[in-house]
Amino acid sequence: MSTIGIGITTCQRPHIAKFCINQVNKHTKEFILFVHDDKEKRGVAYSKNQCLQNLKDCDYIILLDDDCFPIKDGWTEFFINAHLKSGQHCFNYI
Repeated sequence: MSTIGIGITTCQRPHIAKFCINQVNKHTKEFILFVHDDKEKRGVAYSKNQCLQNLKDCDYIILLDDDCFPIKDGWTEFFINAHLKSGQHCFNYI
């Protein structure tokens, strides 16, 4: 079984991050979660890199901003299958 890591980046927006985390928990099975709050305002790239560093042992890593969240079950499988079919690593679906 593959290990899925989900990294969420936020910047001092706990109420928005909490909603995102709740949606991930509601629509995702068996995953490792890492949330980086950029309180020091080092930037998006730094925050994403912190997520990648902390999830480096996972087979698949999905990075989310705090205002992007799943709305139905099976979303991780959708992105993993899309990656396996296309070879792409970055998706932006609305």
